[in-house]
Amino acid sequence: MDKKKEEHKEQIENLQQDFLKERDEPNRLSKGNENLKKAVEHLRSDLDKLKADTDSVEAQFKHEEHLKMQYEKQREQITKEQADKEIKRKELITSGARIEEMQNNLKNENLWFAGEKVRLDTESKAIESSKKSQQEKTNHYNKRVDDEKKTFKKIEYDNDNIENNVKEFET
Repeated sequence: MDKKKEEHKEQIENLQQDFLKERDEPNRLSKGNENLKKAVEHLRSDLDKLKADTDSVEAQFKHEEHLKMQYEKQREQITKEQADKEIKRKELITSGARIEEMQNNLKNENLWFAGEKVRLDTESKAIESSKKSQQEKTNHYNKRVDDEKKTFKKIEYDNDNIENNVKEFET
């Protein structure tokens, strides 16, 4: 009997609990619904935050991609400018070497012209000296010729005088 009483008591307690559960079920369900609504709202809020974070990260990523592209363009521009500078530097070196070669050629030509000038000056002096010598010889010859002419005229004059004297003496 005690056993039956206890079983019965347990049954009653179980029934009471079931009754309370069924009676409180709408309250419990509404509290559960409210909790679920709160959880859903919380999840929506988290989702909105995640979307905002995702948008922010995407914007950040796009900005970083833009910066990366700008950096690449600047790097390409700098590389191109450096290549252009290197080409210009090589051209300057080449043109500097050509200028130096031209200057050396010009120096050599100037030395050759200076040598030619010296040679021509020497020849010119030799020609002048030869002309002077020739002129002196010509002058000397002309003087001798003049002297010879004078002597000849004197001899003619003397001959004429002698002939005149001989004619006068003969007469």
